[in-house]
Amino acid sequence: MEGFCRPKNGVRTFLHCLTTRAAEVGVQIAYNKEVSRIHAHNESFQSISLKSGENISAKALYSSMGIDETNRCLDHQSPSSAVGQLGFCECLFVTKETDSVGEKNIKDTIVFYNHAQQFTFARPKTPYSTDSAVICFPHHFYSDDRPNPDEGLIRVTMLGDYQFWLETKKNNPALYKHKKQELALAAQSILQKVYPQLKLEILFQDVFTP
Repeated sequence: MEGFCRPKNGVRTFLHCLTTRAAEVGVQIAYNKEVSRIHAHNESFQSISLKSGENISAKALYSSMGIDETNRCLDHQSPSSAVGQLGFCECLFVTKETDSVGEKNIKDTIVFYNHAQQFTFARPKTPYSTDSAVICFPHHFYSDDRPNPDEGLIRVTMLGDYQFWLETKKNNPALYKHKKQELALAAQSILQKVYPQLKLEILFQDVFTP
């Protein structure tokens, strides 16, 4: 499964459109104004209180801070959803390009990979899961300029167990480092499974844990 598109210059292109349109219709944007409380009565929004002490009233509130963050600000908190159950591991590979094989000869941009019989979007019982992954070739977006035409860039993102990585990094740094190396090899294995024609010649790699 493949999908996604991305505007030139990334998400800030969207943000510029939103802020420009907001200014055109008279919307005032307040920056660095942290919300401390959301006041509602009979399930109807009334106002918000800022940490600075200001109080702002409006007809409606649209919150993008997240469901649990919003709940914590409410006078009467709603039941909390599960928090902290998902984590992600990501491997980034800078590769050497060749004329016949390599990342630039693959036309995909983002591919959603699932090897299991049924896709599971949940915290894995292992440090990371190879059952599914998101494979991204950032330079394949039409608007993206390749800084070095002789180099490719590949990202592989997998579900990870946040608690394992947190505790291992703190209690056993050597094992943490070993597991990161193992994770990179697992990501390479996924790439070879999805793209058998790809011959990886890695110039640089970096591994991110939850």
